[in-house]
Amino acid sequence: MTGVCVSQSATIHVDGVKAFVSLQVCIDSPANGDQIAGNGPITVTGHGSATRVGPSVATKFNGQASSPAAQIIWGPTVPLGQPRSFTWSWSGAMPASGSNVTITAEGTADTGADSGAGEVQELAAAPSVNVIAFFTPPNSVLVFDGIDDYIEIPNNPDLSIATTGQLTVSAWIRPDVQTFPKAQGTGYVHWLGKGEAGQQEWVFRMYNEQTTDNPSRPNRISFYVFNPSGGEGIGSYFQESVTAGEWLHVVGTADGERTAIYKNGEFKDGDRYTGSDPGPCHTYPPDLWVAPRHGNSPLRIGTRDKNSFFQGAIHEVYLWNRALSADEVITLRAGNVPQLGLVAAYLLQQDLALDSAGLHNGRIFGATWNSNG
Repeated sequence: MTGVCVSQSATIHVDGVKAFVSLQVCIDSPANGDQIAGNGPITVTGHGSATRVGPSVATKFNGQASSPAAQIIWGPTVPLGQPRSFTWSWSGAMPASGSNVTITAEGTADTGADSGAGEVQELAAAPSVNVIAFFTPPNSVLVFDGIDDYIEIPNNPDLSIATTGQLTVSAWIRPDVQTFPKAQGTGYVHWLGKGEAGQQEWVFRMYNEQTTDNPSRPNRISFYVFNPSGGEGIGSYFQESVTAGEWLHVVGTADGERTAIYKNGEFKDGDRYTGSDPGPCHTYPPDLWVAPRHGNSPLRIGTRDKNSFFQGAIHEVYLWNRALSADEVITLRAGNVPQLGLVAAYLLQQDLALDSAGLHNGRIFGATWNSNG
């Protein structure tokens, strides 16, 4: 059987002799990330194994204990000291909002079959595990409050332009305001990017409806690449009317020489960040050229370096280690995700920023689930 599993082991002393105890608990069904109607009935099933441990399994939604207790069915008996299998199940109602199910299993050392008093005073660590799966109502999206909500993915070369010389980043965004409450600079927020002081790499930016730029940049959306020291950077943008609450599909590419940005599958702008070949891209003086480098900063969604924060929803964030073609961006907009070079995929339809394309899982800080989409 497969599932989301957690295990722990410890050593006890029985009659002065060391003995090994262990506990493993798995969630098999529903599968991690399955969408289930809120307040509807749900049955959670799983399996596990225990060595010299009698487990007690409890189910929690979003940290709140639920009843009744899970039912445990033991497998065949085994010699003392060998792992014994069991299955468990829990049935009840799922809360209306997006939820995670935490299976808390605590083991009590079983020494009943031993001679004498069965001393357990020297139990190193009572086997206790928390197994988490994430179930959400249909059409759930992650909403950022514009104050301090974000997702953080640990640094990895897969997320940098410099690793292959190319990168594509795609995301659906729903700005819920035209003026963000926590902006920076001339009035903009960084809503997705990788970079911190001295380690700047790339970023998506969105400007407020009114900015202090001259001329103003009302709700401009841009994709920039930077030298590690930061500064102005070079990038591409579109500046069109934005309606609060409407979804936009935004793609930024860097192909080793040029950036490009797409809105809803349509190419909008291109800029050359190194070299001076003739158009159609915009070109810049050599002292402004960018040579991307891999830094140690994490990738963040909802912010770049916590100096500004996006207010609204973001989902289906994808990264490739190559520059997608214009035709591929069109098919991506239609829902067909190119697999060649795909290094990370954050669907953001479940309570953990799981990377469904690799191992670059992220952690959510403060954002909430909205089942209305």
